[in-house]
Amino acid sequence: MDDERKGADLSALRIDSPALRPGLRRSLPLVEILIVACILLAAWLLLGDRLPALKPQAEQVEAVQPATGGADTAQRDSLPPAAPGEIVAGGYIEIIPPGATVVSSDVDARITAIHAVPGEHVSAGQLLATLDSSQLELERGKLRAEREVASRELELAQAGSRTEEIEAARAVVNSAKAELELAREEAQRAIELFEKGVVSRAEMRTFETRRDTAEEQHNAALSELGRLQAGTRSEEISIAEARIGQLDSEINELNWKVGHCELRSPVDGVVLEQLAEIGDWVGVAKDDPSSAAILSLYDPQHVQAWADINQRDSGLLSVGQPVTLTTDAHPDRPVSGRLSAIMPLASIQKNTVQVKLSIDEVPEDFRPGLGVRVAIDTREAGAGNSEAEDGNREAGDA
Repeated sequence: MDDERKGADLSALRIDSPALRPGLRRSLPLVEILIVACILLAAWLLLGDRLPALKPQAEQVEAVQPATGGADTAQRDSLPPAAPGEIVAGGYIEIIPPGATVVSSDVDARITAIHAVPGEHVSAGQLLATLDSSQLELERGKLRAEREVASRELELAQAGSRTEEIEAARAVVNSAKAELELAREEAQRAIELFEKGVVSRAEMRTFETRRDTAEEQHNAALSELGRLQAGTRSEEISIAEARIGQLDSEINELNWKVGHCELRSPVDGVVLEQLAEIGDWVGVAKDDPSSAAILSLYDPQHVQAWADINQRDSGLLSVGQPVTLTTDAHPDRPVSGRLSAIMPLASIQKNTVQVKLSIDEVPEDFRPGLGVRVAIDTREAGAGNSEAEDGNREAGDA
């Protein structure tokens, strides 16, 4: 009995004993609810300041979505309702392929000036950009000096020897001949005296050496006289002429490069984009053809429109149908055109067929990339389909 009483007393002394806190189990759910409520309140207060900042980001995401699969649906929902017999779609203005005209550099040089800006109207032949030609001009000056020297040498070769030069060479020959005759006589006398024992062998050899030297000098004078009398060989003249031709070719190439350091507009048009900056080095690279591009031009009258038509309406389309184009800036100014082409490949993702639209008279504000409302008049196609159905029905009754 005592042990049982002691055990009951000890269990009553436990802190978590229900006997001591009879309302604990009932209060725990209320505490949890209060804690969760506090957490939610704190979260709401913290996010309340950030929601305005997050809202523009959400709007930007929605603005980007038209570039994806939901573009046509969003654009079609924002368009005014179509009139009976019309197909309405959103489209854009584009440059008629092959697109803009790119003004590129044909030489490797640095841009020193750009004389036109995007949006500016330019005429054919108008200066658009200037490249640094100082190094090319230095090379051209050096080649021109070399060409002048080569030209003078060729003139001398073609003219041949002058009369004064030939007469001087003949005089040298005569003098050498006289020296040779005298040397021969002295040598012969020395040989005779050596045989008589009057002079030594060394003295005889001295006179013989003088004779041989005089003979060599005479032969050299004769050779020079013959060269002057014969003139310059044809081979030497041909080599000089070939050298001048090579220099002329190199000078012409440099002239072409210097001339192309001024880039002029090939056509009348409007500057679409500036593709390089002053100070950039431009030149045609093997792996990057666009490295030489500086400006792009387009003809503002050489544009068309395109639009994506839902596939369910593609059966009503035919080339030549009348088209009306309007813009948000001028909704009350209809611009007429024609359906010029239906693209053969449909878009599975968008569930659309793309069409091209020619414009009869292009307004000045129809710029590439401008969004337009496209209304295609399909009543003629509808009438044709109705007549075909009536004909088929009559044929069936017959």
